[in-house]
Amino acid sequence: MASTFTDALVLEKQATGENDATWGDKLNAVLDQIDDVGGAVLSKSVAGSSDVTLSSTEALHATQIYTGLLTGNINVIMPDKHRKWLVFNNTTGAFTLTVKTSAGTGIVVAQPHKAHLYCDGTNVETRDAGIDSIAALATLANRMIYTTALDVYDVTELSVFARTILDDADAAAVLVTIGALGTGKHTLWIPAAAMSPTSSNGCSPLASVETTAGRPDLQVLDYVASADEAAQFQIAMPKSWNLGTVTFQVFWTVSAAVTTGIAMALEGVFVPDNSTIDVAYGTPVVVTDDAQSQTEEQLVSAESGNVTIAGTPADDGMCFFRLFRDVSDGNDDMTQDMRLIGIKLFMTLDAATDA
Repeated sequence: MASTFTDALVLEKQATGENDATWGDKLNAVLDQIDDVGGAVLSKSVAGSSDVTLSSTEALHATQIYTGLLTGNINVIMPDKHRKWLVFNNTTGAFTLTVKTSAGTGIVVAQPHKAHLYCDGTNVETRDAGIDSIAALATLANRMIYTTALDVYDVTELSVFARTILDDADAAAVLVTIGALGTGKHTLWIPAAAMSPTSSNGCSPLASVETTAGRPDLQVLDYVASADEAAQFQIAMPKSWNLGTVTFQVFWTVSAAVTTGIAMALEGVFVPDNSTIDVAYGTPVVVTDDAQSQTEEQLVSAESGNVTIAGTPADDGMCFFRLFRDVSDGNDDMTQDMRLIGIKLFMTLDAATDA
């Protein structure tokens, strides 16, 4: 009886009693074929532009390495048998290499990459399209892999800065990282229109003063030069406030062309929930400034020293502030009304949000 052959690996199966003198050589040949399937490497030059058809023995090798300079797109033709390979396209030249069967479809293996392929008996396909797509990528520093379709991957830039936000737990943490609403010094603008003259020794009520028709009007509180007149405002401070001191800058003007100066003082007190508002302010802090010999000129003081708010500041309370002209200060020698436009109040935040 003649020998037969296995379907997948085409291994010779000798008939009983056959090949009396050569059966050992034939068995060894079969064992070599099995060894090739298990781990042998075929390194083969496929240089040129012509298709390359592998012999059944060459196709048995589990690892296929193709080398040489391609001068055209080529196909590496495999037997149409059930088989698996690790294929390494180590060729050069700007052309494609496709692994396929003679009549079926195949897979393009990019340079200089590897692909796990298998033949289903008709076509050559990828064993894992996602892994092969990743393996075909050219990765560089500061890049990340992402999907563009099912089992299709690409790379895009991922800067050092972008990586700093990847471990942030939520939007608030991201804001801190990028400095959008982070901790540190922040500003509140308090216009004169947000203040009211105090009941005792109050400044003049809010007035609208025209400069020239069609130009900006002034919304101001006037402070006379003969008394310590005051205005009041209050703020429910954000929870992100660090409960510490504040500072301020005064924005003001005067109706006369003078060079004399003023002194403005700010004092504050904190009142918590379920507590009386009838409490004393803290120690006032004075900031001074001088007019610059121009009528209706915008004037901005320096930033004050730290204003300590009386009481025990906490969340969910109210800060009351009293802003007064300190006419007893040596710098306050301007005899005209000081016209308050508003103040900048500076505070320090220690959280990105009020959550």
